Order: sequence, then C-alpha cells, then structure tokens
Amino acid sequence: MRKRFELPIAWAVRCVRQLAKQPDPDHWRQIWESAGHEKRRQLAMVLGMLVLDATMQEKLLGGEARTASFEDWFQEARAYLDKPALVGATPATTTAALGKFYDQFSLILQGKATSEELRVFTKTLDEEKEELMKANPPAEVNGLRADGWHHLGLAFTRQEDQQAAIGALKEAINIADAAALAEHAALSRATLAQVYLRGTRDIDGALRLALPLWEESQALPPSLTLADLTMTLAETYQQTGDQVEARYFEGAVRELLRKLHCPLDRETPVSEALADWVALLPAEDPKPNFTMKLLKSALVLYARLARLEESRAGEGSAAKFWGSRFREITEVENQVTQVLYEQSFRDNAIMQEIGFLDHGPVEPEDSLSQAEMMGLQELTEGFRTQLDAGVIGDEVVKAMELALHPPVLRATPLLAMSLQWLLAEGHGERGEYEAAVPYFERALATAVSLERLDDALYTISLQLGYLPATAFPARRELCTRAITLIEAARERVGTPYQQSVFLHDKTHFYSLLLLDAFKTENWNLLLQTGSYLKARFPLPLPETAAGTATDFNLRLQAIQEQINGTESTAGEQAELRRLRQRLFDNWLLNQVQHQDARRTPPGISTEMLFGKLAAHEVLLSYYQLSEEVWLVLALNGRGELRAARQIAPAEWLNDRVAETNVFGRQPVGYRARGMEPYGGFTGRRSLIDRAARRQRRREELANWLLPQEVLPVLEGSTRLYICPHRLLHQLAFHALPWRTGFLIEAFAVSYLPSLASLQGPPHTGGKGVVLVGTQDYSDGPDRGLSSLPGAAAEIAGLTKFYQDLGVPVHAFPEAEARRETLLSRTGSAAIAEAAIIHLALHAEDVPGEAPMDARLFLQRGTLDGFDIAQWRLRADLVILSACYAGLRPAGSRGHATLPGDDLFGFQAAFFAAGARQLLGALWPVEDTVGQQLMLKFHAHLRGAEAAVAWQRTVLDYLQAAPEDKRQPLYWAPFFLVEEGRHAK
Repeated sequence: MRKRFELPIAWAVRCVRQLAKQPDPDHWRQIWESAGHEKRRQLAMVLGMLVLDATMQEKLLGGEARTASFEDWFQEARAYLDKPALVGATPATTTAALGKFYDQFSLILQGKATSEELRVFTKTLDEEKEELMKANPPAEVNGLRADGWHHLGLAFTRQEDQQAAIGALKEAINIADAAALAEHAALSRATLAQVYLRGTRDIDGALRLALPLWEESQALPPSLTLADLTMTLAETYQQTGDQVEARYFEGAVRELLRKLHCPLDRETPVSEALADWVALLPAEDPKPNFTMKLLKSALVLYARLARLEESRAGEGSAAKFWGSRFREITEVENQVTQVLYEQSFRDNAIMQEIGFLDHGPVEPEDSLSQAEMMGLQELTEGFRTQLDAGVIGDEVVKAMELALHPPVLRATPLLAMSLQWLLAEGHGERGEYEAAVPYFERALATAVSLERLDDALYTISLQLGYLPATAFPARRELCTRAITLIEAARERVGTPYQQSVFLHDKTHFYSLLLLDAFKTENWNLLLQTGSYLKARFPLPLPETAAGTATDFNLRLQAIQEQINGTESTAGEQAELRRLRQRLFDNWLLNQVQHQDARRTPPGISTEMLFGKLAAHEVLLSYYQLSEEVWLVLALNGRGELRAARQIAPAEWLNDRVAETNVFGRQPVGYRARGMEPYGGFTGRRSLIDRAARRQRRREELANWLLPQEVLPVLEGSTRLYICPHRLLHQLAFHALPWRTGFLIEAFAVSYLPSLASLQGPPHTGGKGVVLVGTQDYSDGPDRGLSSLPGAAAEIAGLTKFYQDLGVPVHAFPEAEARRETLLSRTGSAAIAEAAIIHLALHAEDVPGEAPMDARLFLQRGTLDGFDIAQWRLRADLVILSACYAGLRPAGSRGHATLPGDDLFGFQAAFFAAGARQLLGALWPVEDTVGQQLMLKFHAHLRGAEAAVAWQRTVLDYLQAAPEDKRQPLYWAPFFLVEEGRHAK
C-alpha cells in the first residue's frame, strides 16, 4: 500500500535520477506515457529545475552528467502542459515572496511546528500581507494566512489550551470570510464547533456554527470536511441526549463515507474494508496526500461512530461489541498511520535533499518520547490486569505513582488523568480510601480545568463507588459538586427539549442528593435539588419574531404549506418535519444566547413557598428517584410540611396510571365518535365487573399517592396545587377517589409544571374573549376528520353569552377558522389582546419526535406549536376544548421518559407565547359533554379564579348527569395547568 501514497514530487525526483542513469528516449517515453497529469506536471517542474538551476543539478544528479536529452524532455513536457512560464528563471524567483514560508508551513501541515513557531509564522504573514500580495495572488496569500491561524488553533487544541484555540480559529474564519475563501472558512468553522463541543463546553456554540453550515453544504459534493462537520453534529446531539438527531446525523456520516468510496458495515472486518477502499482508488492518484487523509480520516470517523454507539448501548453485549469494534478500527488506523508515516518520511527525505525542506523533524513542545509512551502503556496495562483480578501489588502502585512525574502532567494532562483514575481505583480496591482521595481530587481538578464534563462526572461516580457507606457529608458534597457542574453545562444548551434530555445519564446524582435531604429533613436542599428535575420556566420567543415577515417566518411558513399539502409521501413528510424542527432550533439558538437569565430555576425554599400559599392552599410535589422509589412532599400556607418515601414496582405503578386513561392514544378526530370503546365488552355484567376493578385500582393508587404521612397537611385546605413528575403527568389526580367522592369535590385542583411556576406574575392586561371553533372539516387538506356539531354550538353559545354581558368578543366560526385568517394581522392582533382564548377544534398532540409538532386542526389548515409559540399573548387563560390538547408527552428525542421533565406540545407553546393558565384534555372528549362543561365553565369564570370555576363546573355536572355519564371518563380529561399565579 505504501507506494500508492508516494507524493508526485518524490516520484518525479526518482524518475529524473533513473533517466540520468538510463537517458534513452524509450525509457523517457515509457515513464511519460504511464504517468497521469499531476505526475507529468511534477516531472516537468523537476526537469525545469534541472535545466535552469546548476545548484539543483548537483542536488539531483550528484556526479551524473546532465545530457541534452533533459532539455528535449523538458521542452516536450512544457508543450504538453501549454504553460510557457511554468518554472520561470529559477525556483527562488517564482516564489520570492512566499518561498521563505513554505518550509515552515510544511512543518505546520505535518504537525511538527511548535506553538511558538506557529505564532511567529502567522504574525509574520499578517504583517507582510500587503507586500506578499504584490508578487502573489491575493487568494494564495490569504489562504496561507487562514491556514496558519487554523493550524495554530489545532496546536493549541492539542495542548488543551481551548481559549487560545478558539481565538486562533476565529481569526482563521475572519480572514477566510473576508477573502471569500469558502472552503477554508467551512473547515475552520467545523473545527471550532468541535472545540466548543469537547467536554460539553458550549453545545449552543457548536450548534450555532455547525447547523447553518451543514444546511448550506447539502448542495455541495461529498467531502471530508462535510463528513467531519456532520460527525460533529452527531456528537453534539449525543452530548445533549437527543438520540433522534444524533442517529440522523450518524446515518448521514455513514452515507457520506459511502459516497467517498469508504463504506463499512458492522459485519465486515475493518482490514478487509480498508483493502476494498484501496482497490477502489484510481490507478493514478493525482493527490495521494489527500487520499492518505481520506483513508485515515474515514477510519477516525468510524472510530468516533463506534464510540457513540458504545456510549449509547450502556452495558451488555451491544456495548461489548462496539467497544471491540472501536479497538479494531483504532488498531487498523494505527497501522495505516505507521505506513503513511514511513512513506512520508521517505518523501520528506527526498524533498529535503533537493532543498524543498530545510528543517528536519521537530518534536512538539512538552512531548514524551516514543519509549516513554510505550513504557507508560505497558505499565497501565499491567495495572489494569491486576485491577481486574482484584489483587494489586505494592510495586505496581509505586511504579504508577512514579510515572506521574511533571513531564507527564504537563505534556499529556488527559493521560495523567487516566493514570490518576487507575491509582484512585487501585487504592479503593485495596480498601485505602483516604489514599485514593488525593488522586480523585487531582483527576477532578484536571477535568474541570479542561472543561470536560463527562470526565469530571466519571471521576465523581468512581469516588462515590468507593465512598464508605456512613460518609453522608462526603456523599452530599460530591453530589452537590456534580450537580453544580451539570447545571452550569446545561445552561449552555439552548433548545428546551435538549435541555431536558441532557440529564438522561446524569439523574443519579440528583436522586442521591434528594434521598439524603429527605433522610436528614433538609427540606430546602430537597426543594432546590428537585427543582432542577422539573420543568424550566418557558422561554418567550423574542419580540422581533412576533407578527413580522422575517426570513425565518417565511421559510417556516413555506415548509408548513408543504406539510399541509397532500402530494408528499410519508417519508417526505417526515423529512419536512425534521427540516422544520432544525430550522426552528437553529433560529432559537441564535436568540437565546442573550437570554441566559431564564435558564437557571429561581431559588426554591420552604420560606418562599409558605409565603406564596394562602392559609387555605396546599401543595403536593412528587419526585421520582428511581424506577421504584418516589418522594411525596406536602406543605400548606399555614407553615405545615410533611414528606414520605413511597416504593412500588414500576409495572404496578404504570398499570394503575394507565387505568386513568382508558383510551390510550386514539386517531385524530375521536372527539365526535362517542365513548363506545369504554364499554367494549358484551353484556352488562362484564361492564360492571370492569368498572369495579378500575375503581379498586384507583383506590390503591390514591392510597399510594396520598400516604397517611402527608394527609394531616391537607386537612383544612380547599385549594390544591399538584406538581407531578415524569409518569405522573399522565395522571388525572383530580379524579382520584377521596373519602366518599373524588378529589376535585374537596379541592379546587390545578397543576404546576414546577414549583417555580408559583413565582410567575399574574397577567391582568388582556381584554375580551377570542373564540375559535369549527364543525365542518371537509374543505381542508385534513379531509376525513369527523364533524363537530358540539364545537359549533359551543362557539355560538359562548358568543351570545359574552355579548349579553357586554364583554368584547371576537369569534372565528367556521369559514373564518382558517390558518391564514388567524395568522393575519387582524387575527393575530385580536388573539394577542384577549384575556381568554377558547378553541373548540380537533387536535393532535406531538405525534412523533418533534416537540413542537402539536397541531390544532382548523376549517382549513392547521396551527402547530411553531405558530403558537411566536404569538405574544396577554391571556390569563387558554381553553383547549379538544382531544389530547393538554397531554404532556412522556418521552421524546429517543427516550421513553423526559429526564428534565420539561414542557412540550401545547403547554410549552402557549406558555412560551405568554399565557398564564391552560385548560386542556388528557384523553378524548365526548362532543356533547364537552359542550355542556365549557358553557358552564365560562359562566362560573365570571366570579371565581379558573381552578375554583372548574371545580364548580364539575360539581354541577356530577349533580345533574345521568348515572352512566358520571364516570371520570366523561368529565375528568380536562385539567388546569398554571405557569404563574392566577389573576386576582
């Protein structure tokens, strides 16, 4: 394989030497005819050097005589290339201005220049820019300048000096942008995105750079730069925990490598795949150095892909396979590197001999010798062997301690950190925890200084594993340090759903600290730690986006129209939704960087909560610590607080929560289809038996969720706030059995996304009512949706109700309930000013993995979360009289549950738009019952807050409804969620 990667210039020098020894025309003709264009060009250049430069004759030919044939061959070569001034007077004069930089730059490209040499190089280039351009093309000079700064950034990255690396790469981007050098700029941006990403340093920064660049690059041919950029996106999304986007970009990397003729499936041995790649190469390679980079880079990319798969797999056979695959790829990559190094050494020796290189190899500063590295590797392998065996001798411990000398600490901080981990584990396995602590601390300090979050958390996890069981203060301190690091990194994750799933592999630190706070009755610590696991306060979108025809809005609208069309296939629809989500994310990332204050939850304490609650109000907050362990905390406005730890098998809890949602997920349009599936058994006895079993299970669940320990806090209260967690967001608490009736009969119930919701200010600026509803869906793209006669009657009845009261009302019935009408200037203005917004429509809540995809179906077209979130509302209350319109997705982005518990769907969209309360439904709504409830609710709203009004509505319904419609199935899907205190 080595000869395939010989540089054309080195090949040309060898040919000239052969010709000097055998200068006959036939031999020349054979060499010339067998060469491709690049080799012919290099051969012509070397011949020209030989003809025109006596010094070069001596270097190339030594004692051999130069014959007249060389002049003939040179003229023939020049005629072929049709470049009369190919060489010029001498090589020195053709590159008079830039020549002095070439030798140094060749060392840069080989990674052999020190950072100080790089600084001098880039500074000199910048200082002499104008002079250089007098004798050379500006693009060449600026390209060299940009490359210099780029490689200076790489040098700083190798030294783990990230701030210096960021500065150098930004300078490279500025130079390339100013000179319109698109490829240089793209490469530096991709590299800068990687620097931002490393160690979860700045995920927002990485995405802000990489996403637009990736979108723009889709029209370009496949390239290594694009593959590397795509890999950076895959790793960035993996860091956030967004498995959907991570897998999408991983697939894109594999497809790009396939198009670059470097495919690799999981069944093929890596060495065989490499042989196939080489076999696909052209016989004549004009740019072997690029091909070398391609093969090596392809292997590196596959190794990074294997690492992502391994981290995702966790433990078990899949993790073992990908770990083994990573080692296999790395071993082949090392072999390729060795081959390429040997060939590069030969090529460099030739070029140095003829004066193309004036410097020999330069070792990077603060580097370890190869012998030292091999010694360290042998030492660590021996230590790991003893560690796995559980028998660690004194000698190997002492040898490892001696290996951590200053040169190792300076030159290879990451290697030093891994050695510190091993030593800490070794002492821990020997039962010497106190001796292990300094090594844990040093490793943690290294990880923190390099801003490598994963390494820092790994260090803390290791230390927790060896911590004595009775060391409660130390465990609390370690968990607090971990959470502080996690939250600092989480603040740099801009998109809300990624901020939520960012915790997917980190929640154990929170659970340990919550349990410790519970055991020690440290309620403030419990409340503050628990607040990190609940929804963040929703992010209002910037004012500039509301009601303006920005490029973002126009692009979003164009994609929406394509989605609403009927021509596209299911696959095209999925790709359009993904494109829309990325467009929204990219736009949001560029807005939130100036709104960091909203990301950190405000301080939550018992004092704050006692001060927010009135004497008749009580709060229940739930926290899931593990699959089977939960905490329940109750406190009221009278200063009373109780907590309980509840344990139940996950399957038991899942089954009983599912019992409250008797329908599961049904198709869109279910509202008008009645409640038949509820009684989907033949015979009255089957129906009665099923109802009795459901009632028993609800009672079991109620006793578990409202344990005896917390009940005294509820006594004497009439207003109940519930702050659920994870699975419990799917539960209609208000329909739980309570004494002789339902919970809502004793308490006016509302739900909080998080305890921080109590600190949100009330809205009192809205005026009037907006009503939107439709009966007929036959005229729109979503044909097939059933008619909603109850919705039409609902809007008509409410319109008359408010008109009779003299309250300003703006109704959008039937033909006006269309997308273009609601998004028009008049429609948007009416919606923006309303105090109450009521929507009686078909709905679909987050059908897939795009959290903003919740849709309201209009008479023509749809409104989704993207549209709603850009409104600016002053509404105290939004009422969604629609199936599933209040449902909060349990999982997203490849996860069954949302570790951060954040809001998605309609709740997220309306709260982001500025609404303060939302009444929605957890399951399908029976059309006529929905109409009755809504009319009653609006009547009660005239003299009470929304939670009390809804309680009175349900009590009225239960008193008047026939026995067969008093079941929770009919009235309990609706629930009220608040993001801020109700308006007085």
